[in-house]
Amino acid sequence: MRSIPPFTYPALFALLLLWSCNSPQPEPPALNIIDSLPEVETYPTVDEAITAADDANQQGGDLLYEAPMEAVSYYKKSIALRNKLPAEQVLTPEQRFAVQGGIVKGYFNIALCYLEVNQFVPARAYINKSLDHIRMFEKEGYNEPKRAARAYHELGKIEGKEGNTQEALRLYSEEKIYWDQMSDEDPDRQTGVFNWLSDLSALYVDRREADKVISHAQEAIAYAASHPENTDFQLGSTYNNMGYAYILKKDYPQAIKYLDMTYAGGEMPALHNKAMALRSIGRYTEAHDIADQVKTHWDTLVQKGGSDSAPLNKKRLAGSLSNKADIYIDQSEFAQALSLYEASIPFYYADSTKSLVYDKPGLVEAYEGKAKSLKGLQRLDEAMHAYNDAIELINRFKQSYDDAGSKARLAEITKKVFEGAIATGLQAGMGIEQLLSYSEQSKAFILLESIKKQQVVEGIDPQLMESERRLRTDLLDLERQLVNETNAGIRLDLVAKLKVRQNELDALSSKGSTPINAIFN
Repeated sequence: MRSIPPFTYPALFALLLLWSCNSPQPEPPALNIIDSLPEVETYPTVDEAITAADDANQQGGDLLYEAPMEAVSYYKKSIALRNKLPAEQVLTPEQRFAVQGGIVKGYFNIALCYLEVNQFVPARAYINKSLDHIRMFEKEGYNEPKRAARAYHELGKIEGKEGNTQEALRLYSEEKIYWDQMSDEDPDRQTGVFNWLSDLSALYVDRREADKVISHAQEAIAYAASHPENTDFQLGSTYNNMGYAYILKKDYPQAIKYLDMTYAGGEMPALHNKAMALRSIGRYTEAHDIADQVKTHWDTLVQKGGSDSAPLNKKRLAGSLSNKADIYIDQSEFAQALSLYEASIPFYYADSTKSLVYDKPGLVEAYEGKAKSLKGLQRLDEAMHAYNDAIELINRFKQSYDDAGSKARLAEITKKVFEGAIATGLQAGMGIEQLLSYSEQSKAFILLESIKKQQVVEGIDPQLMESERRLRTDLLDLERQLVNETNAGIRLDLVAKLKVRQNELDALSSKGSTPINAIFN
């Protein structure tokens, strides 16, 4: 950092105030506005204030993963203490750097708290707040590129999870600019570049683009190997990405090779994926044993209750039940499969209102598996009911995709659902008109996906498209808040808001252009 002349804290406060008043203010997120900072005491000296702020930041760090919303209050306190230094005291360059860096870190750490509970709207807002301060402080000589790099990285991950691949890639490109400003001998830079490569591979896992997953994962693994002295590289998720990519390519022995590297440390996602790979090559006994381990793990956490029974664990339990049922399907043991699919379905829902589904494609797949099991048991009428339930969900979910991975999975499953419904309908002696209806719905869905993929938007009002995008963003944020909320009153309020937003989206969809609406009708 270049030399900076001493200055008084009131000058910093005046600069902050001037910047905030004259800079263009982005429109606040629809559901979240950054909260004000708490009132804090004024310490006699600058060093005492900085020490107190650092202590508050450390307390937040201790709570980040166990009680993230409680950690937020400590991070806000750390920022407030830095904003309330003793008046008229001159700051040395080191003290000034500590103040500026602490504010930047404080806002970023608050964002991490919201990411921990999958609330992307406030997380994005606080990351941007951190970046705003970085840009402002850089004009005064502040220079710590890893802070900006990490901010862009987390923004890229958020966009990736929401299916906005191009925006995620743009943000990852911004991140790389900052890592390139640092020496490759810097351990922080090494870890950052590795995570950048590994998360690029994860981005394409969601897109189900196996070759790109493998390319970026291999680059991450090679980079880690070139820095053997760094022990911070978390290779497990990278190997899991590789394993899943080879499952997509149907190269199951290669998939198992990489998944074995991952789950040596007890990684549940890798065990889940290994059971899938073993099933696909007919090693059913091994597949059952591993699937049982995964199912028991998530069932124990859910049954335990408390903070360990987080809603997302229910999603994982649902997936593990369906995964084991898939093995029974391949073995033609339909009664066992049916029991597991039926057991999995309630865990995909947040509560009895069924307003929120944790894994939309997974739920459709469970109904499709239930239908296949019923067909195998020659209970054809019930099988057709299950297929119709799956189709009803498809028609509901295609209006509210939440990420690219869901889009790709649901498109694949949709084809299986309609093919299964037609085959079962033929066996059940169903009329030709109903069978043709299934065929036309399947074609319409594929056509819709093609239109979306090619971004054919001629004749669509841009304002309507922007309103639709905002509503979908609001819906997703409400869903994620509902996933992590335990207070019954707040949950009811969130459900009510969800219904309002969904009604607004339905009303907006009725105003869309003829070509797209014709596909739905």
